[in-house]
Amino acid sequence: MQPLTPDTIPAALAWLAAHSQGPLFLEHNLRHHGLAGDDPRSVHVWRGAGGMIGLTVGRVLLPQIPDPAAWPAACAALKGRAITGMIADAGQVAAARAALSIPARTTLDRIEPAFALHLRDLIRPDTTGLRLRGITPGDLPLLYRWNADYRVETMNEAPATAAKLARANIDAYAAGQSHAILWRGAE
Repeated sequence: MQPLTPDTIPAALAWLAAHSQGPLFLEHNLRHHGLAGDDPRSVHVWRGAGGMIGLTVGRVLLPQIPDPAAWPAACAALKGRAITGMIADAGQVAAARAALSIPARTTLDRIEPAFALHLRDLIRPDTTGLRLRGITPGDLPLLYRWNADYRVETMNEAPATAAKLARANIDAYAAGQSHAILWRGAE
């Protein structure tokens, strides 16, 4: 596997868009946080004939390797790098654990299914009375609390760590105008 370079990002993004059955974190992080920058979500990425693998600066593995024969090359690319987490479909998690000798005992380990749905098959719910708007300063305290609770419940983070990371995440979402809130009346 060869490391991605800035000039190979468009081809990598095209490949990832065509292989979206697994979690979309690798594509999202590459597109929005870039290659190996200062943000913990930016990624080191390697690509080969059998797939692509990303490792965030925060040391979370994001494999998209549909070809099991590509794991030896992925292992070589990752040699000497610390991995503290992994997000992938269940088959790739099992393959990564076996290939990288990652023990089965972890703080958090559960299957969260990922889905692909063609927009033509999407059944839109009734949106009467709903409105979508960007984050405002008045929303921040609630969003900090929600994001911290999410981090504690889904990632087993300590409450103090979750609160600190939640504030950073929500502030980044608000500054980048990347997230919105769906409202029904005042809720």
